[in-house]
Amino acid sequence: MSLPFRRFVGALALVLGGCAAVQTPLGPAGAARAIVEEYIHNGDAKTAGPLTRKNAVADLDELSDADRTEAESLMEQGALGFSVFVPDLSQHIHTSQGPIQGMIKLDRIVFVRDNKVVADFKAR
Repeated sequence: MSLPFRRFVGALALVLGGCAAVQTPLGPAGAARAIVEEYIHNGDAKTAGPLTRKNAVADLDELSDADRTEAESLMEQGALGFSVFVPDLSQHIHTSQGPIQGMIKLDRIVFVRDNKVVADFKAR
């Protein structure tokens, strides 16, 4: 191999090796959200999160007492929680132009740690 070709191969190996070591552009939260979206397999479902102590209060109130305690423990241990919302077909808002079916409801809260789902709590 010629010297310029060896330099090219070496530079290419460095670039490709560096790309493999870089986190996703979305960061840990974006990667965790992608794991949740793949886990729920529902195109109509929407996720919100990651949850924090401040923004999780209302969502955690929708869990049973035992699930809430476990969810809080998971958050303290560093797991990222995501609220999963689904269309609420039981509610309709009636307007002068007809009914709107854009309502959603909290279906579950899913926690991810170390790139895997560690808990899935059903909302009441």
